[in-house]
Amino acid sequence: MEALKPCPFCGEKSDQVLRIGRLCGVVVCTVCSAEGPCRGTKKEIIAAWNTRIDPQREQLVKALKALVALDDGNEPFAWEYAEEFNAARAALTAAGEQL
Repeated sequence: MEALKPCPFCGEKSDQVLRIGRLCGVVVCTVCSAEGPCRGTKKEIIAAWNTRIDPQREQLVKALKALVALDDGNEPFAWEYAEEFNAARAALTAAGEQL
């Protein structure tokens, strides 16, 4: 079983998995009471708690999607920046993002 990562909010180690109802459970930080996403199995609960989102990646994806959205195919703008549009599309695809 995967070990729990420290709390993403306070940084303390949380080792308590609580069940809520019959269908899902959450990890609750024993220090700051932050709760992870509700999931069905203990393995899913721990995996959800251990998932971290990189805010810089999210900002980059947002910026690249905005750049791609500018490419409406109109001349001469689209032709002048075709290389940049294609690079943005390639970066999003490589990151597993849908366009």
